[in-house]
Formats: sequence, C-alpha cells, structure tokens
Amino acid sequence: MSEHDLFGSISMGYLLIESERMEDWKRFLHKGIGLHLESEGDNLLTFRMDTHRSRIIVRRGPAEDVAAVGWQVEDPSKRQILMQRLLDSMNQMLAWLALPNRWQQPDKM
Repeated sequence: MSEHDLFGSISMGYLLIESERMEDWKRFLHKGIGLHLESEGDNLLTFRMDTHRSRIIVRRGPAEDVAAVGWQVEDPSKRQILMQRLLDSMNQMLAWLALPNRWQQPDKM
C-alpha cells in the first residue's frame, strides 16, 4: 500500500438519498435489509446500522438519486490527501466549464 492509498483510512459517514418514493425506501432499508428506522417524518427517514444515529437518510425530493455522501477520515495526513484530490477534481471541472466550445456538437467544432 502506497502512502497515497486511502484504502482502510476512509469510512462512510452518511448517505443522503433524495426520492419521492419514501415508502419504497422504508420497505427496502428497514424490512428488506433490516436497518433500524431511527426516525420517520413526512419528508425524512433516517436509518441506523451501527452506533451512528443516521447512516442512511432519505429526504423527500425529485432527484431519485444519491444527493450526498459524507466521509469519515480520522488520520489528518489522509484527510489532507483526500482534500487535495477533491480540490484537483474541482479545478479540472472548472477548467472544462471555461472551455469556449464545450457545449457545441462535435461535428460543429
């Protein structure tokens, strides 16, 4: 394992899902997988799978997709590597967005 390998250094803090299908998620996560239903409201479900209160959160909304993922990184040096990678990725995306012809069809470029 190299010094830049983060395997084993990161764990999932939480997963936020946005969906209008609240009952389907409740059935799948609680009855299907067996997660503990920590809290239930009209617009929010939270599920527990370990000592953390809300590992999986389902929020009512139109996306029908993962809205956010939270990560836990205890080692400060590993956290710095992860933050640098995220910043590098954001800079690459911003550079791509700045390209003048990025929205044109390939045959018109």
